[in-house]
Amino acid sequence: TCTVSGFELTSYYVYWIRQPPGKGLEWIGLVVEDGSAIIADSLKNRVTITKDNGKKKVYLQMNGMEVKDTAVYYCVSDTVTEENEEVRQ
Repeated sequence: TCTVSGFELTSYYVYWIRQPPGKGLEWIGLVVEDGSAIIADSLKNRVTITKDNGKKKVYLQMNGMEVKDTAVYYCVSDTVTEENEEVRQ
């Protein structure tokens, strides 16, 4: 579970990534403003990403976890938005 602050989930994408010990970052998936999720092909059968806008929480559920799933899991979001044809951070 990821709890966000400083922005509304209705306006931003939130991504889940992970980093296994001694390895690089692996993209898991994301949830978009309307709650739709996009999951990495390699994890589609095992992963669900949902969110609760009111509670400002994003949830990652992974089924059938194995030793190979050992990793540090991160939720991240964009810090740059485009408003009125001007990029702001």
